[in-house]
Amino acid sequence: MSADAIRPEDEWALPPARMWSCQDCADVYRSMKHIQEQTEKLRLTGERDIDYDPMDSAVTTQIVLAQHMAVSHREQLPDWTQPA
Repeated sequence: MSADAIRPEDEWALPPARMWSCQDCADVYRSMKHIQEQTEKLRLTGERDIDYDPMDSAVTTQIVLAQHMAVSHREQLPDWTQPA
């Protein structure tokens, strides 16, 4: 792939190194990337009767990861502050 073919939506920030030491975090992160790639392919093919909306799939995996981190890695997350 040439540099001019790189799309911003393909560029995800790498998660912190501590996430790779947790198999669940690594698995869910990989699922998020896989789902993003698959929904993009389906969107481009325009196949009928296939839900290729990333908001239905990708967001769900992001929520799963956030929930896992909140339950299993709470001590590694920044403190929550109430908005003004």
